[in-house]
Amino acid sequence: MILVLGRPDAGCSTMLKSVTGETQAYIKVEGSVTYNGIDQQTMMKRFKNQIIYNPELDLHFPHLTVEQTLKFAIACRTPNVRFDNVSREDYINSILDLWATVFGLSHVYKTKVGNDYVRGISGGQRKRVSIAEAMVSRASFYAFDNATRGLDASTALEFIETLRAATSITKSTSIVTIYQAGEGIYELFDKVTVLYSGRQIYFGPISEAKNFSLIWDFNVLLVKPLLNF
Repeated sequence: MILVLGRPDAGCSTMLKSVTGETQAYIKVEGSVTYNGIDQQTMMKRFKNQIIYNPELDLHFPHLTVEQTLKFAIACRTPNVRFDNVSREDYINSILDLWATVFGLSHVYKTKVGNDYVRGISGGQRKRVSIAEAMVSRASFYAFDNATRGLDASTALEFIETLRAATSITKSTSIVTIYQAGEGIYELFDKVTVLYSGRQIYFGPISEAKNFSLIWDFNVLLVKPLLNF
């Protein structure tokens, strides 16, 4: 798991959209992106389903229940050939039970997802539905933009812990942008990249990032805590 830290104008969202190929709205894109040696153009053409971009806002059909939302997502990615010739319905139900258990959503199966105008599950639960929707796609690379937006500290930590577990289960890669991360959240990641004014000023293990922030001065306070950068 990779954490992307930066101020709101640092370019965190732009970075995630660039590495996931979500650049249709950009006038011009320079540079190149490769995935294990595969260029981005080939990746978008042949393996687009292996890259998932999860936007900052939770976009759901608010009147659908949690069960309906996840079942639809699973049905869209159900393989034609299944282990032991399991029926399509049994496959969907088994995957649904698995991820609902992992994300703690079993008790809200029949509750509407909701939004700001339709009453439904809580904001933290809605975030977990978003992760579950992404994970059932069986992709290799996930990007979560400003994943903890609107969540309090404890709910944000719970969200990242769930994402950590899901990433480990699927043996995938997750890159997450957060404007401010508490110590508990920070330590759940493997690597961190720090952006400042559209530039990457650090990338490496989280254990070395704090020392880096104390040595270099990029027009900010010399010993400014990294997590508040």
